[in-house]
Amino acid sequence: MAVEYINCGKSVYSRVARVCKKDTGGKNILSQNWATYLKARLNCSIPGEFPFYFDEIQSIYKIPGEGRKFYGVFTTSLSGLMGSAICSFDIDDIQAAFKGKFKEQATSSSAWLPVLSSRVPEPRPGQCVNDTETLPDTVLNFIRSHPLMDSAVDHEYGRPAYYKRDVLFTHIVVDRLKFKIFGTELEYLVFYTGTSMYPRVPGVLHRHDYVPPCSWCYTPAQVCTTVFLVLYTGTSM
Repeated sequence: MAVEYINCGKSVYSRVARVCKKDTGGKNILSQNWATYLKARLNCSIPGEFPFYFDEIQSIYKIPGEGRKFYGVFTTSLSGLMGSAICSFDIDDIQAAFKGKFKEQATSSSAWLPVLSSRVPEPRPGQCVNDTETLPDTVLNFIRSHPLMDSAVDHEYGRPAYYKRDVLFTHIVVDRLKFKIFGTELEYLVFYTGTSMYPRVPGVLHRHDYVPPCSWCYTPAQVCTTVFLVLYTGTSM
């Protein structure tokens, strides 16, 4: 459940978390827990004055050999309007969220607000160090109560790569196709999504071709040559 929404009801938010590889916990505080654990919300939504969110992540995929981006399928809550979306995220945007402000709730009835930079101890909570057991208690106490980042990780291009009503995507695989047409190189992303059963159509495998904005290629006019072929056939008497 999303802790920052709990005062308004129950809701599920999808998040990405980060832990340093050398994290062995604190010495006294967080001795049996991670001492660098941070988390941030993943934003997959249709933009607008009141964005429409796809909050529940179902599957994630990264194209082999491509280390900067990953793709996920998100759905709405089953208790509301049914819909699914495919959103892509970049590692740089995730790192930027973890370098941003922390989020906190002063009291159980207060709104969740960003933490003032002057209240963040040094070294910065969540920052990787050689030995987490040497971190001061002020840092460990802070990260124990402030693991959530204030800013969400936005999806690329400001909107989902694809979305559809009345369907629940459950899995995703992505392939990048490259080919030439009349000497012009074209590149497409192909999304393969699995769906769950729903009232009107059984689960099937869908394919959707998606080319990011500003990457459409226009083929210049070509001079065509007309060729006539003549076919000769033989017959029996």
